[in-house]
Amino acid sequence: MTLRIGDLVEYQNERWYVAQRHAGVRTVILRQLDGKSQEIPNDSDSTDCKVIANLPRQWPFVAAPRHSKAGPITDITVVRQHKRFSLKPMQAWVPSDSLQNGGVIYFHPKLALRPGEVLVAHHQNGGITRLSITLAFGTAQRRIALDEFRRDPPAPQTRYDHLMSEEEEDA
Repeated sequence: MTLRIGDLVEYQNERWYVAQRHAGVRTVILRQLDGKSQEIPNDSDSTDCKVIANLPRQWPFVAAPRHSKAGPITDITVVRQHKRFSLKPMQAWVPSDSLQNGGVIYFHPKLALRPGEVLVAHHQNGGITRLSITLAFGTAQRRIALDEFRRDPPAPQTRYDHLMSEEEEDA
């Protein structure tokens, strides 16, 4: 199985994010939260990578605003039942680009974040950013499907259409 951009993988007992793919030489560049990167072959035979998830397809995300002097996000906290919890990076949340000061942040689906919840992102220089979970919170595939549905809603069926579909099911 070849690795794709956006895969969260376990390689050498550490979690990495597949940031780039070089199809010509069949390699991928893995990146960690601290900016450390490593280039490995993109062959299932020669690497011991275990794919945990393809983040854009399987994990919901939030777009964090970019602040010019804030630095990369280093920690995210959530308050539940009047207790503050710090989420583990590369386990509960993964930034799409660990070197930037904002952008897309993927969250593990088992966190069960609900619309209305507010997370606090802590930046490298000590700044904070509020991340609101909105009704649009979801995976990229879900958002694409909703957009397509909004653009092309199903045509209303007449009585004749309804009868014809019943005949097709019976046949």
